[in-house]
Order: sequence, then structure tokens, then C-alpha cells
Amino acid sequence: MDAARGFFLSMAFVPASETEPSEFEAWRLFKAGWAHKEQHPVALFTPKGQFQTTLPSEAARHGTTVISVQESELSAFTSDAREGFREHVRGGRA
Repeated sequence: MDAARGFFLSMAFVPASETEPSEFEAWRLFKAGWAHKEQHPVALFTPKGQFQTTLPSEAARHGTTVISVQESELSAFTSDAREGFREHVRGGRA
């Protein structure tokens, strides 16, 4: 998430057996973000202990700093998106 702009770069499904997106998925996240604003974020906030290898490597290629924070600190930005996704999966609102 690019919190400065309140913008989710994109979404990627990561298998439960994996700790982070693949190199391709990390590249795709930044490509989707660029397509939206034609610029990359200055900083990208991620949950502490997650996304420690592939995502930071891809971020560095785009001049983006990855900042790890407690997941609870991200909830103000992610709670609505999580709830919307949960309802979508349950067959509620699209």
C-alpha cells in the first residue's frame, strides 16, 4: 500500500504456503501502480515480518522504500478493503 496517496498498488493472491508474492507478482504490482498514476510510490508500507525479499527487491528497482510496520498500524487503511473482499467471497456485495 502506498499510504501517502491512500492507494493500493494492486492485489495479488499469495498461496498460504508462500511468505510473499513471486517475482512476477511483485513486478505486476508495480506495473499496475504505474498504470494508475504514472509514478511509483516513494514509500510502501508492509506488515512487519512479511514481504521481506521479493517485494523490497522490486521496490528498490523503482526507487521505492519499503517500510515495515505492525499490521495493526495498517488496519486504518486496510479494514474496509478486507471487509469488502470478505463480503465478496461470501457472495454479498460485489
